[in-house]
Amino acid sequence: MDKHLPMKTKRVKRVEHPDWITQDILNCMRQHDRHKSAKNFAEYKILRNKCVSLVREVKKTYYQSCIRNCKGDSTKLWKYINELVPNNSKSAPTAIKDGETTLTDAKDLCESFNNYFSTVVYKYLPTSNLDPDLEQLNDFVSSKITDDILLTIPPLTCDEVLQSLNQLDPHRATGLDGLSSKILKMSASVIAEPLTLILNQSITYSYFPMRWKTARVAPVHKSGSRTEKSNYRPISILCIVSKLLERHYHNSITTHLILFDLLYKGQSGFRRYHSCESAIVKLVDTWLTNIEHGKLNGVTLIDFRKAFDMSTSIFSSPSLSVIITIKWMYSYLSGRYIKNHISSIAPVSFGVPQGSILGPLLFILFVNDLPLHSNQNVDLYADDSTLHSSGNSMNQLNCTLSSAMENIETCLKM
Repeated sequence: MDKHLPMKTKRVKRVEHPDWITQDILNCMRQHDRHKSAKNFAEYKILRNKCVSLVREVKKTYYQSCIRNCKGDSTKLWKYINELVPNNSKSAPTAIKDGETTLTDAKDLCESFNNYFSTVVYKYLPTSNLDPDLEQLNDFVSSKITDDILLTIPPLTCDEVLQSLNQLDPHRATGLDGLSSKILKMSASVIAEPLTLILNQSITYSYFPMRWKTARVAPVHKSGSRTEKSNYRPISILCIVSKLLERHYHNSITTHLILFDLLYKGQSGFRRYHSCESAIVKLVDTWLTNIEHGKLNGVTLIDFRKAFDMSTSIFSSPSLSVIITIKWMYSYLSGRYIKNHISSIAPVSFGVPQGSILGPLLFILFVNDLPLHSNQNVDLYADDSTLHSSGNSMNQLNCTLSSAMENIETCLKM
């Protein structure tokens, strides 16, 4: 990249203005700039204040209109909200506590985060060495699909790769390979054919290239104190080319799972035509029906801490190993590393990459067999689980939910 496409920095004037900018605002800006250059500060202040008032009025009218017009489209609504409300969670931390000391140096911060993200999972791993109980899971899979039907990943065509390259968002963050989506999109017609060959070699030999396994990790603040490392989640910025292959595997696996109805029906997270709203509607409808029949509702809310980090590799997950073939996935998940531009490299032995395309799908597969170990209703939204039951008395609900929780706890220790 540095030899053939060296990076150069050039300062240019902004060509594209925000959609709400009008010609009146631009004319007002030019006038107050001319008075400022001429050191006519009295006139400049008058025009500056006029310009500020004009901008506020125009922006208010513009965003009110936009929000009214995106009724029923939450994606557009949040786009406009994020434009109006600054998001400080994306800003890089400037100080982090490390034991008794507070780190402020950039390299020390990166090393501390790298070490934390790569080792934090060991604090929460179960100490039990129970063998996984596969009987219920095998019965579930056998009821859906016969042994002679296997998941196969078709090879990619040059047209599919070309289409994926042309659909890349040029503003996406660049991985450690330095190949930006903008460069890949510009050169799509030239690189599509050789890239197709490389991607199909990965599918044929069930091997995920080592150079694509190292992620540039960015800490994103969740909540709480900004000086505590535990209040940050690691978002993996992966090589963009690798995401083309991930997308292909994601589509093939999802099609297979939907075709044979292998996903738990009560899972509403990371699935098309499912959402937080659909999960809530289902729960409320069930509880209201119970109330109409004179029953009491009992609910236990379960939240998995470090859920994506705690997801063990595919080759040790009963649900994943039974539902889909694992050879390519073994290569995809094993031997992963994280680093930053100024930090050392650190190995990651557990979890799925947050920021990947396959990560959410692998996680819901990881917890897919959880409801099989409960004799009560379980509804899932990604890592948020709702265990619920109905009964005639509080004692009955307490006994049934306690028993179901013990079964789930045993399942999670396997």
